[in-house]
Amino acid sequence: MSFEEDIARINSQIAALREQAEPALQKFLQNTVLFLCDWSRQTVERAVTSNPELTKQLGKEGLSRLKSELAQLTREMPDHVQKHLNKNELWLHRGEIPPRDKYSQGPYDFHSNRQPDKVNDQVRILLGYAGALLIKFGLATCDKNSSWEQDTATASTKFKYGFDWSEDMKRCLLTYSEIYNRLSQLAEELASTKRQKAETEAKELWDQA
Repeated sequence: MSFEEDIARINSQIAALREQAEPALQKFLQNTVLFLCDWSRQTVERAVTSNPELTKQLGKEGLSRLKSELAQLTREMPDHVQKHLNKNELWLHRGEIPPRDKYSQGPYDFHSNRQPDKVNDQVRILLGYAGALLIKFGLATCDKNSSWEQDTATASTKFKYGFDWSEDMKRCLLTYSEIYNRLSQLAEELASTKRQKAETEAKELWDQA
């Protein structure tokens, strides 16, 4: 098989995997929305029940407003996820794929059950929408003794401590990670084939001189 045929074959495989990666990513984003809505509801309810004195001060009227804004937050969560997580710079299959060998870890791999940092940082900011709501109603603070802190890059509230993703999120990102890792290996194979082609052509020119 010629170099041109090898390059065409690899490019075809890369194109097919890119098409698989996008639906896998969208499935992850959908499950992230479900996780965030559930987590936000539970977090707000827990704050209400664990702070009875502050809850009494809010009264029925204040709690009704809190419930209404929480419902609005969950309705808007798909938009928030699109804003923070559906960014091209986060998902490398959408652009030029950096080559890497098959023995190195990929950017979407889980490390000792720890979620990939670049994605998890955005999820942490998304959790912060519930925190901002609690702070607004006086049920939480944003200081060193709180569960919440300000993200220095975005000035957004974010969750400070460790948390676990849903099993559906993990499964979807694992699928995406496996596709991406294969893509990056193909990118390395493509780069290597192009180098070999250029070296062979250079040798042929030398021999003909």
